[in-house]
Amino acid sequence: MKNNYIDNKEFLETLKVYEKTGSRKAYEKLGKFFQLISRNFLNKPNFINYTPDRKGEMESDAVFFMLRYMKNFDLTKENPNPFSYFTMIAFNSFLQNIKKYKAKQHMFVSLDFNENVDYLNQTAEL
Repeated sequence: MKNNYIDNKEFLETLKVYEKTGSRKAYEKLGKFFQLISRNFLNKPNFINYTPDRKGEMESDAVFFMLRYMKNFDLTKENPNPFSYFTMIAFNSFLQNIKKYKAKQHMFVSLDFNENVDYLNQTAEL
């Protein structure tokens, strides 16, 4: 693993080592891989215009989901590709986060609209 590059073979070997031994060193290395995947994926044009705090939240959600679904990755396949598997998990996590944020934002906009309508009705009665 270099600064911004993930070697798929090294990633696969680290997953195998962690599955066999459960070592803390392999777990920390996997965490670095997951952070690197999510951080670099947030630099894609789809996600570049979000604020740094939103990006941080999205990154932490993606790492959480990658750790959560790490056990579902099948190492016994003929040509396993952990990079693509975990990248898709990160992408879906980003989409979930955006959907959740938009729903919350829509709720506040509708509440503001209702308060403004109530205010207009009160002034009209006077």
